Amino acid sequence: VIEGLAREFTSHGKRATVNTHGGMMSGSGFYNAYAVVMLNTLVGNLNRKGGTLINAGGFKDAGEGPRYNLESFAGKVKPRGIPLGRNVAYEKTSEFRRKKESGKAYPAQAPWYPNAPALATEWLTGAINGYPYTLKALILWSSNPLYGVTGLRAQIGKDLADPKKLPLIVAIDPFINESSALADYIVPDSLLYESWGWAQAWGGVAVKMSTARWPVVEPKAQKLPDGQAIGMETFFLALAKAMALPGFGPAGLSDSEGQPCPLERPEDWYLRGGANIAWAGKTPVPEASDEDIELSGVARIRPLLEQTLKPEEWRKVAFVLARGGRSQNYKEMFGLRLPPPADSKAHAAPRSAAVRGVPEDAPYPPDWATHRFTKPMMLYNENVGTAKNSLTGKRFSGSPSWHEPAFANGTPVRTKYPVAEWPLQLISFKSPLQNSYSIGARRLRGIHPDNPVAVHPNDAVHLGLRSGDKVYLETPGGRVAATVILRHGVQRGVVAVEHGFGHRELGARAHRIGGQTQPHEAEIAAGVNLNDMGLSDPTCSGRSVFVDPVAGSAVRQGLPARLLRA
Repeated sequence: VIEGLAREFTSHGKRATVNTHGGMMSGSGFYNAYAVVMLNTLVGNLNRKGGTLINAGGFKDAGEGPRYNLESFAGKVKPRGIPLGRNVAYEKTSEFRRKKESGKAYPAQAPWYPNAPALATEWLTGAINGYPYTLKALILWSSNPLYGVTGLRAQIGKDLADPKKLPLIVAIDPFINESSALADYIVPDSLLYESWGWAQAWGGVAVKMSTARWPVVEPKAQKLPDGQAIGMETFFLALAKAMALPGFGPAGLSDSEGQPCPLERPEDWYLRGGANIAWAGKTPVPEASDEDIELSGVARIRPLLEQTLKPEEWRKVAFVLARGGRSQNYKEMFGLRLPPPADSKAHAAPRSAAVRGVPEDAPYPPDWATHRFTKPMMLYNENVGTAKNSLTGKRFSGSPSWHEPAFANGTPVRTKYPVAEWPLQLISFKSPLQNSYSIGARRLRGIHPDNPVAVHPNDAVHLGLRSGDKVYLETPGGRVAATVILRHGVQRGVVAVEHGFGHRELGARAHRIGGQTQPHEAEIAAGVNLNDMGLSDPTCSGRSVFVDPVAGSAVRQGLPARLLRA
């Protein structure tokens, strides 16, 4: 099978690509993903049509734009210090220096992840452990770590409910979810169709594009005395005013000429960001006609556009809103020459063009992506290869290589949890119909009300199970009641759990606010949440969840498991 895949993959020249995503979130996920994407380098498909293309990005709304400066202001304070997720080199910490001076630098108290981004997997366990420090306050915005981080609830659910361990939790959310249910204060927030926003595709789009979101319906949240709906933006604006923070108020923003502008309402920020998008690039977008405004529904917010923006701006922003955003012409995806990156003149033209004697101002080949990744592809990654495991002091491998799923100190998972006791592997997959909050929609539940756990028919025969049988799904981290469904699409030895179910909140149980009981439906609690069965790391002290030792990502694939008849 592998040889057949290899022949197929290499039989199309550069017009083949391989990608990887959440299926690699295992105890050896980083190196597995590294190995898979390395296949693209081996066939040389980077920046070529049909090959691997980088995301082209979007038209920038925030930052220092062509119309408004939404980035810098007098008195701005930048964050500094050690990140709570420990995603820096252990060797740069005071702990390392002290231990090295005492004669033994390793192990650190807990793992550090110098090659990882900010790590939500480590924030809350680190805070409860007090390593590198504790928290005095936690503000959650549309965030549900207890539901979404594998194994986290079992580790710190009770700690988050204890004000002695975390004195203040404020949640800003349209729902009472598994995490916001533990908050001291819940600030209601808007839903998708009630809110403002500019977004970009985070991957997979080879031309520049930005999407526009604006309130197409009146928010249901309570209103402030001036008529603004309560939500995330109004909460932070009010907080900034109460704290007298710079960068807010009647002169909180500035235009491109340095003239002050107010930041007192959400539209002050979002509509001026829209002006930056409308003017981005060589030429600004056209102006929206009255017909554009009426047919698109932008007429509903026309008064806000006229009140907030300059006379020459509001119709151009309305043009972007009426079309749901702005996109580069699809015909510009391949073959165009763009200016070289600001930090690199060396990649202004492909080296092969110079070798062939093609003039410097000639267009790129027609299959060469307009937006290109200009850095070298690394068969060996020096940043990874020179970093050390903070528990063992051993260097990580800088090249793709096979690593057995292991805990932070290198102990193989199956050494701790052998196949004889845990014969199955638990994995998750995404639903095409449900996500982590859509379970509240009755119409979707009418189509897809539950998530029976899927097993291969051969495994089911061995276990004496049929579709519809009740079982207990168990891992070393937890146990849940479930229903079995037989599927040939599941690998043998695997139990697959669809994400989006198994809620304890979001309306699954009743809450009383003052004297009023909130609506609730027991059906929202249907099914299984794999993250409730996630593992802790037995090689770490204190509270911990099992994460990839290099990337720090939650491990939700390949968890040791077993099925027991209920």
